[in-house]
Amino acid sequence: MDVCSLIRKNLYCCYRLELLVSDLLSLYAEKLDDSDPQMRKAKIILKAVAIESTKHAVFIELLTRFFRIHEESIECREVVGEPWIVIEKLINDIVNGMHIDLKEFVEKQRWIEESVGEESYHKLLIPLLSEAIKENCLDEYSASVIESILNKIVVDEEWHEKVIATITSKTI
Repeated sequence: MDVCSLIRKNLYCCYRLELLVSDLLSLYAEKLDDSDPQMRKAKIILKAVAIESTKHAVFIELLTRFFRIHEESIECREVVGEPWIVIEKLINDIVNGMHIDLKEFVEKQRWIEESVGEESYHKLLIPLLSEAIKENCLDEYSASVIESILNKIVVDEEWHEKVIATITSKTI
C-alpha cells in the first residue's frame, strides 16, 4: 500500500476512533450516580475527555477534507484492532445495562488512550508525513499543517491519560 493510502486509511480510522471513544465516555458518564462525590468527579472528567475526543475527530475530518485525503471505504475495526474491539464491547455492555466497575472502566480507558494515542499519532501518522512529501501526495505546507494539528492532539491524548488516571485517585 502506498504512503498516501496509508495516511488516508489511518486518518480516517483515527477520526472514527475519536468519535467511538467520545461515545463510550459519554455513555459511561451518564450511568454514574451524581449523588456520590467520587462519581461526580469521574463524570466531569469523562465528559471533558469525551468533548475533546469529539473535537479531535472534527480536526481530523477538517484536515482530510481540506487536503483531499478523506477516505471512507475502510473497515477500521481491522485497522485499529484490539482497542477498537474493547471499545465496541464496552459500549455494547453499557447499552445492554451491564454494570462496569469504575476502576475497571478507568483501567481499560487508560489502556485505550495509551494504545491509540501513541501508536496512531506518534509512531505511525507523523512519520508518514515526510514520506508523503517525498512521494508527492502532500506538499510541505500541507504536511506541516497536518503535523501541527496531530501534535496538538498528541498533547491532548497525554492529558487524557493523566486526567483519567486521577478518577480513581484522591487528587487531580
